[in-house]
Amino acid sequence: HTLSLSLFLSTPHHSLKTELFSSSGEMSVAASAFELLVAEICKSSLECSETEDAASDRIDSIAFHTGQALFEHCTRTGSRFKNELDVVKFICRDFWQLAFQKKIDNLRTNNKGVYVLRDTQFWILPRVAAGAQYSRQTKTLLSFPCGLIRGGLASVGIAASVKAELTALPECQFHIEIRQPA
Repeated sequence: HTLSLSLFLSTPHHSLKTELFSSSGEMSVAASAFELLVAEICKSSLECSETEDAASDRIDSIAFHTGQALFEHCTRTGSRFKNELDVVKFICRDFWQLAFQKKIDNLRTNNKGVYVLRDTQFWILPRVAAGAQYSRQTKTLLSFPCGLIRGGLASVGIAASVKAELTALPECQFHIEIRQPA
């Protein structure tokens, strides 16, 4: 799964840089393929794992490696970061744009190593029905972007934990806590 997703995201011939939806409201082929690929990763992880937490860990691991590869691909032209805030800003603008076809809507920080990224229209949440029966599927799906973020940060030597929080569908917040070196 990691290899196919990494190749999909880093291949220059795809149309991930186009809009997620065309002017007529139809989803682009690349965006549809990406969504189906992530959904299949989540489905197979749930089927192969004994618990939902194990499935989430598996998805996070796949996304972590994909995030590393994607971030390295994005920064291979020599992007230099002065500090961790520059890296997080890069994730909000360029990295998120490449992966999810839009920029993060809002970035907040407490200046102590905690960043909150807010996406008001997270790409898959508008298609997830509301209700208790869907909350576990949503949690599993959100393991993927959390892993992508962690992998991107890890590729430049920043260790972090990332957690997703649903505020109201389709809005999602990602809490990044930077781990300080011992």
